[in-house]
Amino acid sequence: MSNNERLNTIARTTTEQLAMTDQVSFVTLDDLGYKNLPFPDATFDVVTFYESVCHVPDKAILFRELARVLKPGGRLGGMDWIQRPFGDYQTDAQIMQLMAAVNDAISIPWHGTVEIYKQFMADAGLEVRLARDLYPNVRCWSTVQDDETPAWASYEGPEQQMFRVGEEALAAARRAGVFTIGMWIASKP
Repeated sequence: MSNNERLNTIARTTTEQLAMTDQVSFVTLDDLGYKNLPFPDATFDVVTFYESVCHVPDKAILFRELARVLKPGGRLGGMDWIQRPFGDYQTDAQIMQLMAAVNDAISIPWHGTVEIYKQFMADAGLEVRLARDLYPNVRCWSTVQDDETPAWASYEGPEQQMFRVGEEALAAARRAGVFTIGMWIASKP
């Protein structure tokens, strides 16, 4: 499930080449489709997310919908970009000095925290088994390594300004330690 039809088309083609069309499907939703997923209650044994919830404006609704479509005993697991207090940046205002630029550059409405996601899952009726920062007490290595930053800074292609500004903002937040990646595992009773 994605809001990106171009990527879903590529995934469908790959699935056809692997003769897996009877095992896998790809659904394209509009940008608000997460608020009312097109699946009946208790459809899935497992639901996963990977660096995607950060792009959703109403994360609480998304987690309620994910819990709704899980079967009893089903599992939810995922990883996502989050923010946290670190070093000299302890207050929300201090953290936002860096994270606001990331949000603006990469079209992220707001970054959650380990605890906020955990609470949303619990409020949705899930039993949270694991909720943790993957880089506790250290700076997150991020998706782009320091030695790759020059390539992003000199990138020339579609949306080059967005990539450049986004990488600069993300690198600054990562170096300050306020950007990190969280991981969660939950189950439906």
